[in-house]
Amino acid sequence: MTDEQKPNHAFARSLSNAGLGLPTMEALYEFLRKHRKHSRFEGRNNKEWGFDTSQRIAKMHMEDLEKYGEDLISIHESMSGQEVKFDRNLKILNLDAPPVEHQIRRGNYFRERCF
Repeated sequence: MTDEQKPNHAFARSLSNAGLGLPTMEALYEFLRKHRKHSRFEGRNNKEWGFDTSQRIAKMHMEDLEKYGEDLISIHESMSGQEVKFDRNLKILNLDAPPVEHQIRRGNYFRERCF
């Protein structure tokens, strides 16, 4: 079998994603790189987490986009500290959302939960 005859799985996957209105993996990766903290994305590509951690995170987001049509980056992973909800077109859906306010203040957790 020549190189031209070998199936190109990446190309086939891109075509199937296009039929679903999903972004390419490269576009999603760049979106995540822009909106996720480095320490929670590419900063975890290491021996402890695995050198492909950011790729696995991007794959997880792609699966959620395929299944639900939208996904989010939590306040803990977000570069802005705000939840980032986005759709299959990588359009941010909550641009006008008010800032997240934490309901439990430091030192009050035990008192508020137990009494």
